[in-house]
Amino acid sequence: KNVNYNDSLKYYIEAVRAADTSIKSRSNRVSIYTRMPYDPDYINPDLLEVKNNDINLQYTIAKNSELEKYKLLRSENYEGTYDTIHTFNTSENTLNYTDDKASPTKNIYHYYVAAINQCNHLTTKSDTTNNIRLQLQSENETALLDWNELRTPTANVTYEIFRKNGTNPYSELSSSYSINYTDNELDLFSGRDSSGKFCYYIEAHGQLNEGQSSQSVSNKECIFIKPQIFIPNAFTPNGDTKNDKFRPVLSFLPQDYRLIIYNRSGNKVFETKNPKKAWKGKFQGQHKVSAGTYIYYLEVKNPNGEFIRRRGEINVLYP
Repeated sequence: KNVNYNDSLKYYIEAVRAADTSIKSRSNRVSIYTRMPYDPDYINPDLLEVKNNDINLQYTIAKNSELEKYKLLRSENYEGTYDTIHTFNTSENTLNYTDDKASPTKNIYHYYVAAINQCNHLTTKSDTTNNIRLQLQSENETALLDWNELRTPTANVTYEIFRKNGTNPYSELSSSYSINYTDNELDLFSGRDSSGKFCYYIEAHGQLNEGQSSQSVSNKECIFIKPQIFIPNAFTPNGDTKNDKFRPVLSFLPQDYRLIIYNRSGNKVFETKNPKKAWKGKFQGQHKVSAGTYIYYLEVKNPNGEFIRRRGEINVLYP
C-alpha cells in the first residue's frame, strides 16, 4: 500500500524452513513500474465573465492529461484561504462552471483549478484569475468609471471599455492600461434623438505564464442623463414651413413621454406619447385652431424612474 508513483519496484519471495532457517528458497524476481496517469502540462483560465449577477468560468486542460478529476477553488482574498466550490469528474479538455453563489457587483472573487491525481493530491494548477467589478458615477454629462485590476503573474493587462446608448448594441469606446476612465463625450449625443441611458462594461485581457492568456468580463452598469428641456412660447401654423409646429426640444429622449394641449375652455386639442411628434395647430388633428393662448402639459420619465413635469402657455399666431 505504501508505494510512490513513478517508481520502479522489484519483488521476490523467500521461503525459510522453520526448523532450520539456513535452508531457504527464493523465487524468480519480477519488476513493476508504478506510473500514475499523466498530469496536464497546463490548465488555462480562458474566460471569467459576469452575467446576470453570476460568474461564468471556462478552463482549458492540456490534451496530454490522463486525469479525470479537477477541483475549482475560490477565495475573496488573493492571498487568502481558498475553498473548493466544485469538483469536476470528466475526461474532457474544457471545464465550464457557473458560480451562482457569488455577488460580483459587491465583491471580488479569485479562482483557480487544480488537477487531482490517483492519490488525491493536487498536481497541476491554473493561474489565479478574478472578476472585474465596474463602478459607475455620473457628473453632469460625464461618466466616471472605476474598476479593480486583473491579477496576473506577468502584470501585463489591457482593459477595453465598451459603451452603448439606449437600445443600440455595445461598441468599443477605448482601451486603457489603467483602472479608471472618464467618458466626457456624452454631450455629443445631445440633441440627436438619443436616449439618456448609457451603459458600460470592461473586458480585461491578461497575459499568463507559458504564453497563455485569459479574459475577464465585468458586470454591466448604466447611468441616466437628465434631459434638458426647451419649450418655445409661440408658433405660427400658417403652412409656410417656418415655425409652424410646436414640439418641446429635449437633449435626450426619455423612456416615457406625454404632451397634452388644452384650449382656454379646458378641452383637449392634442395629445401624443411620441416625443418626435409635433402639434401642427389643429383641433384633434382636424381643423386649424384659432389664434390665441393654449395650455400645454408635458411629462417625461427617465429610465431610472425620475419624472420631469412642465406646465405653461403656448401662443398660436397667424401673421
